[in-house]
Amino acid sequence: GFQGFIQGGTYGSTVVNTYSNSALFVDVAPGETILQVREGEQAAGTPAGVTYRDFFELSMGDSPAQYAFYADLRGPGTSTTNNIGLWYKTATGIKLAMRTGSSPHGVGGATVKNITLFGQPAQAGLGVVADLNQDLPVNATNDRGFWAVNSLGEVKLGLREGQSVSTIGGPRTVGSFVILNAGLAANGASRGFSRDGFFTALITFTDGSQIIVEIEVP
Repeated sequence: GFQGFIQGGTYGSTVVNTYSNSALFVDVAPGETILQVREGEQAAGTPAGVTYRDFFELSMGDSPAQYAFYADLRGPGTSTTNNIGLWYKTATGIKLAMRTGSSPHGVGGATVKNITLFGQPAQAGLGVVADLNQDLPVNATNDRGFWAVNSLGEVKLGLREGQSVSTIGGPRTVGSFVILNAGLAANGASRGFSRDGFFTALITFTDGSQIIVEIEVP
């Protein structure tokens, strides 16, 4: 499969400095790895002057057009409440999927506090688990959600604590869920998704019952 890595150093003839010494490299063909994104560059999907500060996690799909990464930001308007983002590669370039301090789909204006997990099915999409800031009506019973990128490139809410789910035994309220978690000794590699874009979640309801569901991203 295709691989990528994050590294600091000297690229080409340019000696990097403390503001450009981290970069992301990804295979464009088997055995051919090139620089994709570099610290100090304008961060995709952010206001002018906001740049990548550092890269600290990379996920690879099954093609050079499939990768995603976490990075932190520096520049105008950035602070500790909005300086972390998640980006992914599309056929037309790199796109911002989620940023701390922003309001994602389906949560009525609530904002992202932490981006906790992300992963990519081999053939499609991107899934991300994030925690919301606990400002009313968000509290500890509904502050975690799962979002995924659909076929139109839109980031949509797929599951959230506190939501009602229809089951054979009637409607139940989601107390917590597990999705995209790494297996033991997996070195952080996410699991819980299939090659065709389905995400598998273990839901624990507030009554203590559990169910495994597949979430389809259209």
